[in-house]
Amino acid sequence: MELTLAFLATGISIILYTIWRARRLGMYSKLKNNLSSEYDIASLDNTGDTTYTNCTSHRWVMDNLGRKKHSRLGNIFQERLFENTLTTFIWLSFFLGSGALIFGLLLIRSIEIVGMSVFVIFVGVLVILGPGDAKVSEELLIELISHEIQDLCEKDYVYAQLALDSIRKWIITAIAIGIAVVIISPWAESIPVGLAVGVAILSDIVLWRPALFLSELFFPLSILYLSAVIPFIGYSIIVITRRFRRGDKDSNESSIKW
Repeated sequence: MELTLAFLATGISIILYTIWRARRLGMYSKLKNNLSSEYDIASLDNTGDTTYTNCTSHRWVMDNLGRKKHSRLGNIFQERLFENTLTTFIWLSFFLGSGALIFGLLLIRSIEIVGMSVFVIFVGVLVILGPGDAKVSEELLIELISHEIQDLCEKDYVYAQLALDSIRKWIITAIAIGIAVVIISPWAESIPVGLAVGVAILSDIVLWRPALFLSELFFPLSILYLSAVIPFIGYSIIVITRRFRRGDKDSNESSIKW
């Protein structure tokens, strides 16, 4: 019952907050309409394939997103990777693989101690906060609203259009997630068991069986395999998630390309 209530409360919270956040769309739409009324936008490319410069939006993007520098640790890693790519990759795979295994054990132990409800609420908070694309889009629109229409130009309309589309897309996605969480809440108690079974089967097929086979041939190969495949799986999940969120690049839907 505790998990069911957590799913229900999380889903409702996501829906309510997203609806409250959607109220700002009127302000952003007004900005876009004002730009379209003030300037000639008929010849502009709104697909996002064309990069427009010499406008307030482009300067904001470059100042806030285009000039980020690597940290000191990142610079050291890049130097090591350039000097000895293979050795650096092997050590990185080993540490990432070991870290993933340790994190998995800690996660399971935390679920036993705290309960699954805390993680459901945590995921709900992440959904409410939204992805980076939507956040950046909203920051850009707020920046444009702070300027007079006469201080902007027709190229800013393209950025405003793409930013607005990005926010609308995420609002639709967040509401869909909230509704889905509410719908599956009656069966929430059986979700941890199903996840555990799925993870166990996947781990056995992808990790442990190949590792045991390699250990019979040469034991270090099994360690190297586990150290390499776990980060690869994590990276694949991230890539798939990003592609799902951004949609097919060949579709007609637009998104901001920073």
